[in-house]
Amino acid sequence: MPPPLSQSLRDGSKAGRGLRNLRSAGASFNVWEDGSVYTGVEFCKRLCGISIIRSGESMENALRACCKSIKIGKILIHREGDNGQQLVYHNLPMDIADRNVLLLDPILGTGNSAVQAISLLLQKGVQESNIIFLNLISAPQGVHVVCKRFPRIKIVTSEIEFGLNEEFRVIPGMGEFGDRYFGTDDNEAIS
Repeated sequence: MPPPLSQSLRDGSKAGRGLRNLRSAGASFNVWEDGSVYTGVEFCKRLCGISIIRSGESMENALRACCKSIKIGKILIHREGDNGQQLVYHNLPMDIADRNVLLLDPILGTGNSAVQAISLLLQKGVQESNIIFLNLISAPQGVHVVCKRFPRIKIVTSEIEFGLNEEFRVIPGMGEFGDRYFGTDDNEAIS
């Protein structure tokens, strides 16, 4: 039996490995004793994570594991199906316009929540090219919506599923990610 979802994320799952591999494009050069030169990469400066509450919070521990003192902000978007997106709350670093942003949400379904979150970041002065959207599972429809609206954003995902069902859930997907991660799934409630 596989470990619980929360344990997998803490113990170095795809999300954790993906976060550890994110680097800036700027190269650093080290000369070794034998005179050879190594061209490498380093973590970009002024990095922050922004989680889309509540399921995005499941990715924060993996981000903190590779970036110990990273600033974390939050965005809460209420959604009803495919329509009715409403920004409810946000708490972002004061200097977010000067930062590279890792936007955290494990599931990219319709793309509507992501579009609203990215729009807020742009309103706050973040450059579109400075946003990397990290997720675990994506529907092709969501990827197309986000990329069409924001062509300079980068999306890092571990899997693209078949699509969406009539309730706008990713199929086959994994159900309501936040409920599964936090153990609040109604189907598993103790009576």
